Amino acid sequence: FSHDLPAIVEDLKAGDILEHYAPSPVWLIFLQQDETLDVTEINAFGRDLLAICDGTRNLEQLAQQLYPDYGQAMTPSAFTEACREAAVELGAMNFLVADETVGRHNGGEPAPSMCNAESDR
Repeated sequence: FSHDLPAIVEDLKAGDILEHYAPSPVWLIFLQQDETLDVTEINAFGRDLLAICDGTRNLEQLAQQLYPDYGQAMTPSAFTEACREAAVELGAMNFLVADETVGRHNGGEPAPSMCNAESDR
């Protein structure tokens, strides 16, 4: 969304009705589980991580692809660990799964890959 919907909703709940909100991108994930709709706000890193999790890359490859945009302040190995932690967190929220059945890279051996929960494999 181009505006911070959670902040706007909070303002409305508090009775603060503003005429204008400056654009402020926000990324929300909607997950329907039975009768419950869960809405979770994620940051740009989480959005980009989920966007490239299509089942064709393992964690190290994902980290390597994201490193230029998000990892410059840390070593590549520290960034890979940060990606691993993010993947675990996204997995706990059912947004990301590790898939051992995909991930053959260049005809090689299977490698654990990451796949967002909505990917068509």
